[in-house]
Amino acid sequence: MQSKRGWLMIICFSFFMLICFSLVGCSGSKKQARPRSLAVPIHKVVFVGIIPALDRDSSARMIMDPLGGAVFAAEPVPPGANAVLSGLIIEKLNEANRYSLIIPTPEQMRDKDFSTSYSSHETNVRNSLVKFGKELKVDAVMVGWLYRWNDRKGSEFATQSAASLAFDLHLVSTANGSVLWREKFDKTQRSLSENILDLRTFVKSRGTWLNIEDLAEIGVSDVLSELP
Repeated sequence: MQSKRGWLMIICFSFFMLICFSLVGCSGSKKQARPRSLAVPIHKVVFVGIIPALDRDSSARMIMDPLGGAVFAAEPVPPGANAVLSGLIIEKLNEANRYSLIIPTPEQMRDKDFSTSYSSHETNVRNSLVKFGKELKVDAVMVGWLYRWNDRKGSEFATQSAASLAFDLHLVSTANGSVLWREKFDKTQRSLSENILDLRTFVKSRGTWLNIEDLAEIGVSDVLSELP
């Protein structure tokens, strides 16, 4: 009797995993689709980096993305977190080699303010980005905001709280200030039983609890896979 139950459990588990990996395959094929093309050719892009959405002394709250209007549950992020994320994005952009990428020098960025506190009105940050892009004679400016960067508490096999990350990216035309492309990543890792639809993250994590750097790698790859 126990042997029959054991075989039944194995069959059920195998069937469950077959469904899971079939869904992962469907999800993966979507990400492999060729990104759409831009209506206006873009060759030179300046990446001004990822900017913390909240100051360190701010309290956690809901906040609106300055250019797109999406709402995020934002928290102050640790010092240097935006630099780590910016570095990952630069690395992936260079690998993709779709644009002539320009990284501004500290001197060029001096006195430039693209923070959400400055952009209480959307036109403020948009006009500042356009002005900066024209100064550097590029076709577009890429910028993003970091809303949440929480590392897991615990090990990769047992955790009290999971890694949580939220950021976005925008590509803004220097010619007219229009947002040519935007994409966001907003995720707190869940167990497979809690969120069976997020199989891609489960497979990429190999069933373990990710630290924040690993979740950032997944987030950057997902976001830039949609870049025109």
